[in-house]
Amino acid sequence: MNFSEYFKDGFVIGYVVSAGFVTASLMSYYYLIWLNLKLKQRRNRAKVCPLRNHIQRKKTHVHDQVSKLSLEISELQRWVTQMSYEEISRATNSFSKDNIIGLGRMGTTYKAILQNGYLLAVKRLHGSQQHLEKRFICEVKSIGRLRHNNLVPLLGFCIERRERILVYKYMPSGNLYDWLHPKEEKAIAMTMEWDLRLKIAVGVARGLAWLHHHRSFRLAHLDITSSSILLEHNFEPKMSNFSRAILMNQNDPDSSGSWELGFIKSDVHSFGIVLLELITLKERSQMTASSSGTTDEKSLVEWITHLLSGISDNSIVKSLREQALEYDILKVLKIARNCVQPDCDQRPSMLHVYKKLRAVGERYGHHLTYDFGMSKPPEIVTPNAQHTTTTLEIVEIQ
Repeated sequence: MNFSEYFKDGFVIGYVVSAGFVTASLMSYYYLIWLNLKLKQRRNRAKVCPLRNHIQRKKTHVHDQVSKLSLEISELQRWVTQMSYEEISRATNSFSKDNIIGLGRMGTTYKAILQNGYLLAVKRLHGSQQHLEKRFICEVKSIGRLRHNNLVPLLGFCIERRERILVYKYMPSGNLYDWLHPKEEKAIAMTMEWDLRLKIAVGVARGLAWLHHHRSFRLAHLDITSSSILLEHNFEPKMSNFSRAILMNQNDPDSSGSWELGFIKSDVHSFGIVLLELITLKERSQMTASSSGTTDEKSLVEWITHLLSGISDNSIVKSLREQALEYDILKVLKIARNCVQPDCDQRPSMLHVYKKLRAVGERYGHHLTYDFGMSKPPEIVTPNAQHTTTTLEIVEIQ
């Protein structure tokens, strides 16, 4: 074989090998590009899926919240009438500052007037949405289904967007705190005599005893203060502010003991403070036997004992001597002292307290009976039963 043939064969072999190498290189290059694209797509999907799942979970959560709220509204409508925000706004003159009758932890209360002249008290709640929702539902479910002469009647509610509004019967005489601790310019006009203070004490005790000892349920109020006691035109007391109330689970007998000590006796203690305010016209911070001004429970009991020991010379008794028997003042002070005992076990039940106070009240013409029955509520009457969010007039069912 001559040189030209060798050269030709070598050239062909070299060309084939070079072509194969170039082809393999190109295939490897494009494979790496393809593989890199696949990896990027996989990483992108890994990033997108959690976001998509998060959005889906959020949508599901919102849907669940809306469904839960719809169920809550349906349940609330069983007890109380739903009212429209537009109507309430119109009745309060667009929530005018001139209509404000109360400022509290839970919200602002306005005086409202319907077109027929009927007066309402409208509480517009404020606070964080989750906290507000819980308080709102608790208030409607507790006081909305309970009717008693010493509970303020809840007549309606409003749930629209972020608004949560409670509508009550208007109490023309305001709250007990303002009567017991008036501003200086109102001090003379708001003097409350002994028989009226006793009437209020007996009425609140009766209402609490009813809540604590009803045969069908047991409820702890947990926010009894002179500010939460409203007064009718005849000064019949009405308890309000049920946003912290707790209903006992009657199906769980094991919880009865701890529930009694933890919640019921807390109400008894709070009532004892209100009773002391009624007797002494002093605020809680002023009730102390300590020179340092401490207001612990032991000091409170010592302060009451000090009042009892020198009752004949006490300025409180002197101011009431023309209105009450000294014996009766002494007896009511002892009832208050029993209620505020530091040891929960030593505090009486509200039924016991009510009976003791009623015995005193009967000597002043306050003949109240302990009634386990539910009184019928004032009802909001609508012109058309199909339109449950429109309220034109209110009548009281006797």
